[in-house]
Amino acid sequence: MQRYMLWAERQAGRGITKIVQREHEPAESAKFPVQRVLTDNGGEFVNKDMKTFYAGRGIEHIKVGPKSSHLNAVERAIQSLNDNTKTQMHKSGFSRSFCWYALLYGVYIKNMMYHRAIEGIPVHQMIGVKADVHHLRPFGSLVYIQVPNIPERSKSDDNAIIGYLLGFKMDTVVEMDTVVEMDTVGVYIPSENTVKFVAEVRVIEDVMYGDRHHVDPTNRDDGEWLHFATEKLESKTTRPATRVTTA
Repeated sequence: MQRYMLWAERQAGRGITKIVQREHEPAESAKFPVQRVLTDNGGEFVNKDMKTFYAGRGIEHIKVGPKSSHLNAVERAIQSLNDNTKTQMHKSGFSRSFCWYALLYGVYIKNMMYHRAIEGIPVHQMIGVKADVHHLRPFGSLVYIQVPNIPERSKSDDNAIIGYLLGFKMDTVVEMDTVVEMDTVGVYIPSENTVKFVAEVRVIEDVMYGDRHHVDPTNRDDGEWLHFATEKLESKTTRPATRVTTA
């Protein structure tokens, strides 16, 4: 989690330039150019590159204190995500190693909810797609991942692999049961100690990770062994678009 937060801070400067430029809405960006930006004094916002970026576009960069009322809306959003992350972690029974996956899933869900500030749904405002939330399932739910039917698989091999739901790719949008891309469901597979993105899973919502694995949430060392790589489930067959079903 600590490593992820440090990485996120490094990306913040790049991310804010994309937001200011509104790369997804070039016409709107030209019509309503950004005139000023308010941030705190964090190093990800106050640095040489950002100063050059703002100066080159005639943008006024206003630096305010970390407890300023101007940032209340941002602080509330962050606190809301923190509370959501704690709730998902407590319910799922995962160790603290999975904390940032819960955070990402919370952001994914929030982006599909109506927001009064923009008078709309964030994902619709960003990419123009009306998202459907029927594919959402509880974080940490038991999932069965279908094993591709390839020549190398013998009759005695398992038909499915047991895993636990971690969420969906951030750029994945499901609209009326149609998925934009394949390999979009994030799952943790204990038997392989890996996180993978797969195309099709069957979710058992009543069974969580904590129901089958004991983890002491007060012990920070419980998750130290969870060093896994993110990869896709290999297949030599053509798979259908991502489907999330409930048993």
